[in-house]
Amino acid sequence: LIELGPAYIKLGQVLSTRPDLLPPVYVKELEHLQDAVPPMALVDVERIVEEELGARINKLFASFDEAPLGSASLGQVHAAQLRDGRDVVLKVQRPGIRETLSDDMEFFHELAGFLAAHTSAGEKVDVIGVVHQLERALVDELDYRTEARNAAGFRRSLAGFPHILIPRVIDAYTTHKVLTTQRVRGVKISEI
Repeated sequence: LIELGPAYIKLGQVLSTRPDLLPPVYVKELEHLQDAVPPMALVDVERIVEEELGARINKLFASFDEAPLGSASLGQVHAAQLRDGRDVVLKVQRPGIRETLSDDMEFFHELAGFLAAHTSAGEKVDVIGVVHQLERALVDELDYRTEARNAAGFRRSLAGFPHILIPRVIDAYTTHKVLTTQRVRGVKISEI
């Protein structure tokens, strides 16, 4: 699935949460897709950040860590420091991901329709529902502004709980392809 691309990885991730559809041995193996995605090239990360935020990396940040903190099917995360000294993390969307996912989803819809109509497995399992679940998840995940709004709302909702720390979204550094949030590191309860 990793070799087939992001939509297949995401499908595997969705299926890893569906023990009602697959035997435990498959679910266990698909769970590895949650954290086994190769990183994208730094040149792509820099290009996307610069295009989205409208300036060169060295003008936007006092420092930018070239090594990713993590890499996933749709993007990856890098640590940085803003010019004002705040530590942040940037989630950067993979290049061309929307087009790739659109083509893959078209194929998944056709395959699900075929399986539902022509196989006994398709009669027993709601494969069309699984594809719709995958598509809804992908649409939500492809616009980081949606994630930013959700995070800000979550932060407001939990503001009355002093022991829960939700990273602040840095709106000026957030677009549909780049999400920038405050970096939270090993904070002790006594420091909150």
